[in-house]
Amino acid sequence: GIPDDEELDTSLDTDGDGYSIDDGDCNDWDADVYPGAEEFCNGADDDCDTEVDEAHAIDTTTWYGDIDGDGFGNPELTADRCDPPDGWVDNDEDCSDYDPDINPGALEVCDGVDNNCSGEIDDEAVDATTWYLDDDGDGYGLDGASVTMCDAPSGTASEAGDCDDDDPDKHPSADEDCSATEDMNCDGLIGEEDND
Repeated sequence: GIPDDEELDTSLDTDGDGYSIDDGDCNDWDADVYPGAEEFCNGADDDCDTEVDEAHAIDTTTWYGDIDGDGFGNPELTADRCDPPDGWVDNDEDCSDYDPDINPGALEVCDGVDNNCSGEIDDEAVDATTWYLDDDGDGYGLDGASVTMCDAPSGTASEAGDCDDDDPDKHPSADEDCSATEDMNCDGLIGEEDND
């Protein structure tokens, strides 16, 4: 076994690392541990300075400050340590570290903000509106020609169902009476009386 201090001659270098206990060796049974040795993140005092796993260890991890506590770190706030300081994380993916609702895991919504840190504002927002091409400006667009966006593009309408997008008098809310010779209200029937 390892001799106790009374049996050990402290002037001897037991592990052959060039340091004895008298010279400040804090573990004279391990040749990798001595004053001035490289510190590693291993739970031991490798350099005999009475501290364990300090910031100058050669295998530290870069941690990122997470001010808003959303689990995503600020790329401009870093610390190299063996273990994360309180409130720090191992990723640098947050684009707004002062708002916990803005991060790569957030849903994008129509609010003029890049909620999901994609680099785009209001892209693929979950509350975006489907807009339909409305060439005749009657407030109704064509079923098959649409785009989903937060803001209405020019020449579109939020309602679909137009049966003739070249005639502003033909649309689902148009009046149609028995004398009609065309389907004015886009219900597939001609000449029925509008009961609205």
